[in-house]
Amino acid sequence: MVAKTGCLIESVNDFNGEDSSVFEVSDKIYTLMAHLDEFAFQMNLLRFLSGIEVARTGSDTFAAFQNDFTNLSNDLFKNYTAAVQILKGLLSLLLADIRKESVDTMKNAIELVRQTAHMGRELTDRMREIAIEAGPHGAGFMQIAAELEKQTGRVAGVAAVIDGYASELEKAESVPGRAGVDGAVSSLKNIAFTMNLTGFNATVEAARAGDRKAPVDCADKIKDYAHKLHQTYATCTELLGECNKLSGLLVNDGEAYQECGKKRPKSMPQSFQKVMDDIVFQGGILSMQLGTEASRWNKDIMLNHAKTAEDALALLSKTRHGDLKQDRNALSEYVNTLSALTKNLHADAEANMPQGLTFAYIAREFDVFVEKMGAVLEHTK
Repeated sequence: MVAKTGCLIESVNDFNGEDSSVFEVSDKIYTLMAHLDEFAFQMNLLRFLSGIEVARTGSDTFAAFQNDFTNLSNDLFKNYTAAVQILKGLLSLLLADIRKESVDTMKNAIELVRQTAHMGRELTDRMREIAIEAGPHGAGFMQIAAELEKQTGRVAGVAAVIDGYASELEKAESVPGRAGVDGAVSSLKNIAFTMNLTGFNATVEAARAGDRKAPVDCADKIKDYAHKLHQTYATCTELLGECNKLSGLLVNDGEAYQECGKKRPKSMPQSFQKVMDDIVFQGGILSMQLGTEASRWNKDIMLNHAKTAEDALALLSKTRHGDLKQDRNALSEYVNTLSALTKNLHADAEANMPQGLTFAYIAREFDVFVEKMGAVLEHTK
């Protein structure tokens, strides 16, 4: 966190420097937003993961520290939210002046995403080799390799979506709608954050394996992969800003879009789309952590809970249709599944103490997650 704080301070100082073009200013905004996002994410992640470790110790002293840490994390998130809103306002002003050749820029972005996906595939293969070499102690590494493979497949899918849009834009007489490419590029941000967590888990597993050189090197490369994903997300976001200028896409009231002369139906507010993206992302973090802990303990009762969480999230992602009513139904089913899961997880954690301490902590995080989703369902009635 000290290193990331230094990067954030350096980015803020650089943002205050003199600039000769709007492109330099916009690049600094994206860089600063990426550092802010990563800093806030890492603080919340440390809160979550330290809570797991505190639960393992059962110490009241550490529990008091964890409470202070939680309060600090909450205060940071409030300040982070305000800062991001200011930066987004600045970015909106700058994007109005950005003029570039969109198709060529998109092709460069496609190549960058493909290179990033290739990096992920290489890391997946190497982590599997390490898991096999670790023998019976390789379950954690194999779980990490599976997560790498899943997220890298999503990265490759983003490249395919952008490629299709670039080809359509190059051939079409009018500017095509870009809702699909918007969503694809937005997912890169969540993939990058997931890789931050995967890199952390790989570091922990490397330490458990005795800090052997191969696992340590691979963990470092996963962190590099996460950083490259952040850079890729920033580049592709800038591309969408240029497409925004090209297509004359205007935001009306924060709820509806005017896209190529047509209004998006108000039955599917943009804000709800963003909320659903965040839910899928947060659900992925929790289910992955539950899966990692279950793999470490290697007991069927917790492995089954982890599979339930992962399958429920996959179903939610699969059944999203871009329609408020259908998506609310899918979210409601997800909430029902997680509610039952957390009830069982609490019970099984209590019945398997002291090993169940970490699972009890994760179950409480799921409780908070379910409560937030319940508020979303109530708000969108």
